[in-house]
Parts: sequence; C-alpha cells; structure tokens
Amino acid sequence: MPTGEFPTIGIKLSLMRRLANELGADGTTTDLCVKIALVKTSERKCSLADLLKEQFPNELGEATHFVSHAWAYKFADVVDALEAAMPTLGDADPFFWFDCICVNQHASPALSHEWWSTTFLQSIKRMNHTLFVLIPWRVRFNLGAKLVPRIEVNQN
Repeated sequence: MPTGEFPTIGIKLSLMRRLANELGADGTTTDLCVKIALVKTSERKCSLADLLKEQFPNELGEATHFVSHAWAYKFADVVDALEAAMPTLGDADPFFWFDCICVNQHASPALSHEWWSTTFLQSIKRMNHTLFVLIPWRVRFNLGAKLVPRIEVNQN
C-alpha cells in the first residue's frame, strides 16, 4: 500500500473466525498483528487481507463496515461481538474493515498524522457503517445523553 492510498478491502466474518481459531482464545488483536499478520506477510510486506485474498478470494471484498475496537481486546471476543451484531446489520454478508488485517502493518508506521487525520477519516466516512466494539459486549447498559457527548459528522 503506497502511503497515500487507503486500503478499501474488507473481510467476511467467517474468515475472521478462522483467524481467531488460529490465534487461540486468549490472543488479542495485538497478538493477531504480531503473531499472524506480520509473520505471514513478512516476505511480501503486504497486508494480511491482500495475502488471504489469494487463498480465500470470496472471503474478501470491498469493505462495507468499519470496525472500531481496542487492540488489547481478545480477538475472539471481538469476533463474537460482530457475530452477535450480524442480525442487526441489514447486509446479507458484510465485509468488515479491520485495521490489523486490512492495513499493511509493515508500512503503517510510516503513515503520517496527516494521513490518519484526513485520508483515513474520509475513507471511513465513505463506508457509511461504523461498528464500535466494547468489551464486555454482553453487558447491557444505557449510554445516556449526559454520559456521551453528541458527535456530529460533517458530511461536506
């Protein structure tokens, strides 16, 4: 990925589940990056998604949903949360944009703050769907207006 381009590839939940199983129940997203993404792509210096697309072409496509999460979360828990959200998403089979998988982890340290604050944000907006994964996701709580500030996205 040249530094100016945004990777628009997304991954299906079924392939994310396969990666979670490979990583193990206690592996975090950081572990996914360090132990799987960087290792498997070390020779080609590409994103994990680009590498997987050759082996699983039907499991990767144009991203439809941006996933916001913490890298300290167990990756299997994030996949569980996405699986639980599937009935509410409306898409028959969405492609999730998941940074550790979709961004070339060999090149990302060289991306400037400007890239992250412009190209990255504009690209997320084009997906039109953002999922926040909060762990523990099974606990129901009300995010009242007094607790969460109103966030407005400028559509210009």
